[in-house]
Amino acid sequence: MIDTYSNIKYDSFHVIKDHVYNDEYKTFNKLLMFKYFKDDCQNIYFDLDTIIKGDCNRFLTKELHALKPSWNTLPMNSSILSWQGDYSHIHDKIHEDLDWYYTRFWKGIDEYLWKYFKPKLFEDGFVSFQTEQEEKDYPVYLFNQRHEHMKEKGWWSKYVNI
Repeated sequence: MIDTYSNIKYDSFHVIKDHVYNDEYKTFNKLLMFKYFKDDCQNIYFDLDTIIKGDCNRFLTKELHALKPSWNTLPMNSSILSWQGDYSHIHDKIHEDLDWYYTRFWKGIDEYLWKYFKPKLFEDGFVSFQTEQEEKDYPVYLFNQRHEHMKEKGWWSKYVNI
């Protein structure tokens, strides 16, 4: 999907498979990207349950950005993250008291990112399948933990290689 539809030119593509953290939903492992990718290159992260069907250059930013969700009550969503430079402090902070962070942010890292780092927010260019099941003109569809649904036949099938 990234090669075919995103129009993003990139030098390397990484899938982090490391499972270092033992939080309930395994979302703390997502923070490893801030540890691993801290040079001055452009970084962009997409959740694996994301459909890319259009230009994503709008999501390339220097300052840390996340999504402003319309589908839930949290002020931000980390299905897409973009940044340039060293944001390793985001990863490192949880080591101040890892068990406390597991307990406090047991549902995931979105609330953690918002509480401590307040990323800037993308407000358009994406939609959640939770609120819009029909194909519309959005470059990005977020399936938000509905990866099993992505395996079913639907308009999204032409964008998915499962």
